[in-house]
Formats: sequence, C-alpha cells, structure tokens
Amino acid sequence: MSANCPLTKFTEYIFKNKDKKILFESWGFKIQDSNMLKTIIELQASENYKLGKYVLKSLDVFGQRLAIPVNLNGHSFYTGWLLCPEGLIKNTTPFGGWIK
Repeated sequence: MSANCPLTKFTEYIFKNKDKKILFESWGFKIQDSNMLKTIIELQASENYKLGKYVLKSLDVFGQRLAIPVNLNGHSFYTGWLLCPEGLIKNTTPFGGWIK
C-alpha cells in the first residue's frame, strides 16, 4: 500500500490558488516547503488509510474517491484521494475541506 501526492499539487495548485495559499501560509508554510508537505501528507494519508480512517466518497469512471484526514501544525482537514489498483491511493486535492 502506498500513497502518491504529486509535488505539483502544492507548487502548481495550493501556492497558486489565492485562498489556499493564504491558508497554508497562515499555518507557516511557503512554496519552498512543498516537498516536505508532500511527504507529510503522503505519510499521514497512508497511515490513516491503513487504519480505516477515511470516508468513502463518490465512485465514478476514474475509481473510488476517498476523504482522508491529515493534520498540519494542529490544523485537521480532509485530503482527497483516488483508490487505484493494488492499494495505491493517489492524491486528487491536498485540501479537501474541514473536518466537522
């Protein structure tokens, strides 16, 4: 079982989207932290997936979507993932909304 979050989810998405950039910067992260954020989110998502800590979302032509909680600097939120063959989970969004 492994988790894959492309680095571009941070360099080309989070830190290029005004609202998400403001959010992540308010937590103390900059674009230079993208590789570290990728690693942290992959590790936490992988562990939570193995422990069954996720929410099933829609099933579509691309596969089963999951919301997996992570925590960065005391901020808990969902990340979006796609369940792929052989247990691989692939990140679709690093910030998928707040945990209620």
